[in-house]
Amino acid sequence: MSLATLAFFSDPHALLGDASRRPRSLMSDAALQLLGLTVHLPDHTLSLDEERLQIACYDYLHSQPIADVKWMVTRMNWRDLMSEISVSDETIALFRCMRDEYHAMIQASSYRIRLKQEEKEANEKAPADLAYPSLFAIRIRRIAEETGWPREDIAWHLPLPEALQHLWASQLAAGRWTIAPQGPDEETPDDIRPEWMIEGDPLTPAA
Repeated sequence: MSLATLAFFSDPHALLGDASRRPRSLMSDAALQLLGLTVHLPDHTLSLDEERLQIACYDYLHSQPIADVKWMVTRMNWRDLMSEISVSDETIALFRCMRDEYHAMIQASSYRIRLKQEEKEANEKAPADLAYPSLFAIRIRRIAEETGWPREDIAWHLPLPEALQHLWASQLAAGRWTIAPQGPDEETPDDIRPEWMIEGDPLTPAA
């Protein structure tokens, strides 16, 4: 079974002995970035004290009520709050195993977009003042359209590897060529333009 398929069955957080934790999701991933945490990234080295502090914060993001998490992210100094939480050496070892397993599934679920040659030649020139929504909003909306699931469930409860695969399948169904990532798997404005913006497409409004 591939790691990408395993993502739909595996619960890496169970390694920490508490199945009630929420999975790392699109929303919690955004919170990790906003708070400047790197403990969930396997290529970042931290001091042991800093690792304990960040693991406590990571666990808080995935175990506490969502309303409390939102308050902590936007209104509190997370370091002050987490300094009161004890993290054992056993928990650190289990967290590292969980992190590496989850990272492997995320890597297996990641992709980037290569425009087809005929699309490149047919692209309309975008107006200079064209503004795009955030990538996060685009991803949430795309999965909601594909699945009909509530935004809150997608943002907080859909595991990140599964979310990436839903987005991957959506891109492939839209006629994009999805290939193995060779760098950051961030989309660009050209990747998210709707078909009616492409010159010569049947959905292009008549002049």
